[in-house]
Amino acid sequence: MLRHLIAGAALLALTTTARADMVAGWDVTPKPDDGICSVQYNYIDKDDGNARNAVNFTFAKKGKELALIMVFGYGKWEWTKGETAKADLLVDDTVEQRAVKWEATDKTVLLGTFTDPEGLLKSIGSGSDIGLRFDGDKDNEAWFKTPNVGQALGAVQICLNQVK
Repeated sequence: MLRHLIAGAALLALTTTARADMVAGWDVTPKPDDGICSVQYNYIDKDDGNARNAVNFTFAKKGKELALIMVFGYGKWEWTKGETAKADLLVDDTVEQRAVKWEATDKTVLLGTFTDPEGLLKSIGSGSDIGLRFDGDKDNEAWFKTPNVGQALGAVQICLNQVK
């Protein structure tokens, strides 16, 4: 049952037009009636030729089950829609999960799904950068800024507490 909610949340993460509030530089999109809460941070990386980047965390909750859909957008990626890749997930240079499966939903967007993300959320909430290390290769990494992510995740928790 959570699988259907995850699919819907993933679609929301990519195409949301729902009401968004701003918390510490993050767009917060609460949809507690649908069991979905989302935060997104968009920025232009001046250190990388003004590449457009986006980080989105969408949470899908059904009863006590919680899933996290992470979406990373990097304007210079050239993925083929539906292509998959394996990458370690890092928070501030610490490997949090190894060989995570990521799927390209667009040429510049990767999506990964995490069930039971509680421990991961604690690490993300206290971090300032998230990286993807492809094929375990330190020379093949993509890094994303996540300033004030702990505050944004706090807003998500308020939304999740309203999910019935």
